Amino acid sequence: MSTVNAANAAAKKGMTPLNKVLAIIAVAMAAITAVFGALAGLRFYQARQMNAEAERVTAQAQSIRVSSWCAKVTPDNVPRIDQIYGEYRAFEQEMRDAVDAECPGRVNAAYMVSTYRAADMFTASIECKTIKDNTAVSCTGTVTTKTEKVPSLANYSNTTVKLSLEVGTSQGFIIPAHSTPDVVTVTVPPSGSTTVEFETSYDSAWGDFYKVPVTSFFPND
Repeated sequence: MSTVNAANAAAKKGMTPLNKVLAIIAVAMAAITAVFGALAGLRFYQARQMNAEAERVTAQAQSIRVSSWCAKVTPDNVPRIDQIYGEYRAFEQEMRDAVDAECPGRVNAAYMVSTYRAADMFTASIECKTIKDNTAVSCTGTVTTKTEKVPSLANYSNTTVKLSLEVGTSQGFIIPAHSTPDVVTVTVPPSGSTTVEFETSYDSAWGDFYKVPVTSFFPND
């Protein structure tokens, strides 16, 4: 038999059993590799999606906390302002930065109200006289921002200031015989001065001496 005929005969016999097994294994391995590759890609995509969702939820939660804190800083919450500003100071730095960006004016307002007494910020010059057969008093005057504090309030639209009326039986009294808290509320503009006028009940038994101190303040955005 010639060499050419021998080669043709071998080709006609096809693949040997071993070669067939190896081919099947190769195909299977390729399929497995493709499947694992697809699974790895899917897991990576899912992990990325989960991370993105976690970041979104975290950002949303932080946004809610920021808005919640800013909403607390109001004139009605002045009695709680020390606690509210304490919450701000206890925030982690990232949270404080977010609050600073969201409501810087309220952060500064909380700082001032928790740091300074109303008397440190404002001066009240008020005169009162008895009216209605000594059953009431009529008071007029001005409330003025102290000169050195005007720049601190210049960026606010105005400042809410509350005053009380204290009456005693001796001049220079320390403990009043009678006190009327929040007897009047005034709005002080950035220019630093406003007029005051109010009437309130009075009893001569309380005494003939009075004071009208500023008792609280709140800078408004």
